[in-house]
Amino acid sequence: MPPCRGPPATGCRPWACTNGSTGSACEAASRLRGFGGDRITAAALPGCRARLSKTPSRPTKAGPVENHRALDRLPAEPAAQTERSMPHIVVVDPIHPDGIQRLLDAPGVTVDHPGNAASSDLAARLKDAEGLIVRGTVVDEALIAQAPKLKVVVRHGVGYDLVDVPALTKRGIALMITPEANAASVAEHALMLMLSIARRVLPVDAGVRRGEWRVKGQSQTFELGGRRVLILGFGRIGTRVARLCAAFGMKVGVHDPFMPAGTIRGAGYEVVKDRDEGLAAADIVTLHLPASDATRGMVNAAFLAAMKPGAVLINTARGTLVDEAALDAALRSGHLSGAGVDVLKVEPMVEVGPLLAHDSLVITPHVAASTAEGLQRMSWDSAGNAMGYLAGEYDIDAVVNREVVR
Repeated sequence: MPPCRGPPATGCRPWACTNGSTGSACEAASRLRGFGGDRITAAALPGCRARLSKTPSRPTKAGPVENHRALDRLPAEPAAQTERSMPHIVVVDPIHPDGIQRLLDAPGVTVDHPGNAASSDLAARLKDAEGLIVRGTVVDEALIAQAPKLKVVVRHGVGYDLVDVPALTKRGIALMITPEANAASVAEHALMLMLSIARRVLPVDAGVRRGEWRVKGQSQTFELGGRRVLILGFGRIGTRVARLCAAFGMKVGVHDPFMPAGTIRGAGYEVVKDRDEGLAAADIVTLHLPASDATRGMVNAAFLAAMKPGAVLINTARGTLVDEAALDAALRSGHLSGAGVDVLKVEPMVEVGPLLAHDSLVITPHVAASTAEGLQRMSWDSAGNAMGYLAGEYDIDAVVNREVVR
């Protein structure tokens, strides 16, 4: 089949869904500038007419549909520069369409977007990949073995629990993350959990829906202002949480042995050197630490027992940090008055565990980073990281295994 070169209105441009949305508006937007062989005419996407009208009328340069590959919308390249010689990036999981568009708009880059890691021909798609962008796909030795040309893996987000970093390092493959993209979204989510627990939003809302205008237990609510919060981890998210807490008039203490005390003091917050002393004094403890051997299971029975009676635990970091059985016991005994979590040890949740029986628990399904703005930034930065690394121009702070680039 010869390459399709017709204008968009004829339906000759290949399209494909990039985020798996089911909503009509979002679905239409997500199918802009796609690839993978699913062809749609402009008439099929009425909600996107305004955006389509801004598309240059230059012909596309797309490979055969059978190859599931689309090249950037550019005038023909010199004969010496073939598709084979261009950096090839595979986006395994659905991401925001702006990130896909950034790749398609880049000169000299070829892109493939299977849509999910279960694609039957994923191995064939990976064989020429030099860059790989993943969101929820497990990157292990088996997957890496299917990509002999791979140079960089970009994780859409900051956590990389699902990535075998030693296996990548052994092959000399860099792992990059999007460290700034979701920080604001996660920080706001942490504050939302604090407020929801402080004002007992869920049980009060449920009472009103039952017709109870005067809900019992309203006196159990409290203000954040004047309360002491202990922030564990003073990275990009922890620093933002500190600023938001301070804006609410909270007394902010920070425990982070890897952060210079002067940096914490300079930001206007109390340095908490002894973690257990900080736990005993804090009304709210919020976790902003990465998953590692050192942090795995750190919030255990002893940790929770050290917390102030009636305190609240917030976890928007990683589910592996918390011993869920110990948290269940602390809530059941009343030692903790509440907990707000966005993450669990096993995700996706496979069964309704005992934690969900507590009215004092507010839980969300790992969506803290998934605001419209956060998803857009993560996809944009993921695309930029992949292209930048392959071009030799990248932010070293976004590289996890820096030994491969030294």
